Amino acid sequence: MDAATFDVDACLCEGLQLYIDKYIKKHNANLIYWCHSIGHWKYDVGSDTPLFKQEMKNLIEKIGNGKIVSVNKGVVVDVMGTQLYPIEIEFKGVQCHAYRMVAKRGNTHDLNMTPYFFLSEEKRDEIFDYLLDKGNV
Repeated sequence: MDAATFDVDACLCEGLQLYIDKYIKKHNANLIYWCHSIGHWKYDVGSDTPLFKQEMKNLIEKIGNGKIVSVNKGVVVDVMGTQLYPIEIEFKGVQCHAYRMVAKRGNTHDLNMTPYFFLSEEKRDEIFDYLLDKGNV
């Protein structure tokens, strides 16, 4: 990798992290996830909101119809000093370069996963168990 490529990747990574940081600090987001259809991070502020409930229904439906091939608990990701607890969703045939860049592990496994970041490990574990139970993963 040459210096110019590194600079572009570093700028992209910082930009992706700034969005996450803004959603947490300015909007009190407790769920942040990459939306492939718009190519941008989306966020929600509570698990009782209509947006959150609809997103969980969408995930369960995609598990059922085979568009999601795996659901895992990811390793904690530090974004500008905030610890985030991911659920990693593997969508069939979809890569997530944003996750690879934000996770900063250089792991190609991250390309195949779309993160759903939570601010608390307990909430992440609760939603993970819910997806496994309802989606029969």
